[in-house]
Amino acid sequence: MNENENILGFQYIREQLMELASTEQAKKHLQDLMPYMKEAELRKNMRETTEARELLNKVGAPPIPAMLGMEELVTKAVSGDLLLPEDMENVGSCLAAVRRLKDYLKRGQRFGIGLSYYSENLSVLEELEKEIVRCIRNGRVDDYASQELRDIRRKKQILEEKVKAKAESVMKANKSAMSDQFIVNRSGHICLPVKRDQKGKVKGSVIDQSATGTTLFIEPEAVAYLSSELEMLLIEEDTEERKILYTLMNEIANEQQVFAENMEMITRLDFIFAKGKLSANLHGVEPELHMERSIRICKGRHPQLNEKECVPLDFEMNVGTRGMIITGPNTGGQTVAIKTVGLLV
Repeated sequence: MNENENILGFQYIREQLMELASTEQAKKHLQDLMPYMKEAELRKNMRETTEARELLNKVGAPPIPAMLGMEELVTKAVSGDLLLPEDMENVGSCLAAVRRLKDYLKRGQRFGIGLSYYSENLSVLEELEKEIVRCIRNGRVDDYASQELRDIRRKKQILEEKVKAKAESVMKANKSAMSDQFIVNRSGHICLPVKRDQKGKVKGSVIDQSATGTTLFIEPEAVAYLSSELEMLLIEEDTEERKILYTLMNEIANEQQVFAENMEMITRLDFIFAKGKLSANLHGVEPELHMERSIRICKGRHPQLNEKECVPLDFEMNVGTRGMIITGPNTGGQTVAIKTVGLLV
């Protein structure tokens, strides 16, 4: 950081802007923000800040998504690395946010605000968004994502009920041999808690035992047969879920360029609206620019000072004036004046 920027309080401006940004990408740009040294670049950025203020006043705050990890998720989809259902939900949420942001900007177009026409640079992938919402719900692949998955899960539910019923039947038939009257799951096996000295009464495989060793957790033979069928259905379910996820991934990978362009545009808009929000918070105004070597500040104040307690500064240096001496009691007023002029310039 330039020492003069630190002295004048420019780092404070950066920090305030970063707090108002939503995306990490925009925060990085704001952290590296430097004064513009080209007139055209300065005028363009000031115009965008003013237009962001107008949109904030007339349309409200923009729904800018944080886009956390989106670039990595798209990269994984392109490389073929499996995206989990919760990853898909994040992609779907981002697509919905892009759609809402585009709608927000379109609402601003009726006021003729130039910044609102950035909506043309956002591409809505509505079909992909709908497909993700259809297939993924509550962090899992939905039953209705495909007919095959629905059939598999229905069969699995029926078989799970059969397994439970069979285990309960064996438990009731051997009630005296049980140390407890409930079914337990041990290492993925449906087991009965059998007293060690009654082990011979229940045919099956010992899967585990209690900490004291007095209870054996036995998977009955009749249950084991059904459980093996259930395992096959679980494999089929996993295969079908992966098929659905890979299909969605392929669609995401095909839109890699659109995702990249949208993320770039969102970062740009986040950067601009952070400046607009700070301008509103500080009750700032767009200054008039000129290329002459003169300064004229009317009721200016340093943004680090409390607006209600700060005495506004009027300051003027005309063309040909090379310097100015500021005098007064040693109470900090001269320093504040110098910092205010330096920062505003």
